[in-house]
Amino acid sequence: MDHDGFSAFTQALDPNASGPLNGLMQQISCTIAVAIMDTDPAPVTHMIPLIPVLAEFITERTGILTITAGTLLNLVRLAANDSPALVPAIVFSALNSMVVGHLATTRTPFLEGNWQDTSYGFRRLQPLVPATAEFEIPADRLDLLSDIFAVDAGHTKTADYVRMWAASGIEATTHFVLVLWAPASPTIPSFPSSLLPSPLRLLSPAPSSNTSSSRRSHLSLTFSQLSQPTSEFHSPHPRGSPSRLW
Repeated sequence: MDHDGFSAFTQALDPNASGPLNGLMQQISCTIAVAIMDTDPAPVTHMIPLIPVLAEFITERTGILTITAGTLLNLVRLAANDSPALVPAIVFSALNSMVVGHLATTRTPFLEGNWQDTSYGFRRLQPLVPATAEFEIPADRLDLLSDIFAVDAGHTKTADYVRMWAASGIEATTHFVLVLWAPASPTIPSFPSSLLPSPLRLLSPAPSSNTSSSRRSHLSLTFSQLSQPTSEFHSPHPRGSPSRLW
């Protein structure tokens, strides 16, 4: 789906609009976080509200709204590309990376301190290439390597977060958290230059004693490196393939 297609999806959510898509669409929101694997306790985050999605790509499991990692990653990337000026450069670069990314989720939008604890619903997911993620209809059975659950509406940290963003129209029952990890010392897969757009190069801020600035500099450098093309292409296997990446 290109930007025009995504904009058409957004327009289809207008309650005053008419057409075959109206009534078949739902709105979700997502907190996307980008972190350095096993080293960065506080990732860079960005919240995207009012993301349109066809109802067939979401389901409920024990009353909890569920979406697949591939679908959510694709939706978030399309939304970010639709309004790139609103997205932190680090997040934008990570979402458009052609490198296999390690994903995780959590059931609270609380991403400080011990947020990688299972008591917050933290869970690692299957690796995917962000730039080539595809829409997936959720399987009939639970898939803990792919399924992402909406945040826990009853958690106090979720309630605080939703209250802060209430003016944007987000609701806990339709809000998801997606974490995209970069390896601390990335092993860069190879891609033929013909398959890549112009590499996304980020300007890293000057070294600083400030922790936040240092973290952003590290992330900028990492994703600038990850966008470098070389010679051999490694594509992810389709979901359900015997060679599926975990």
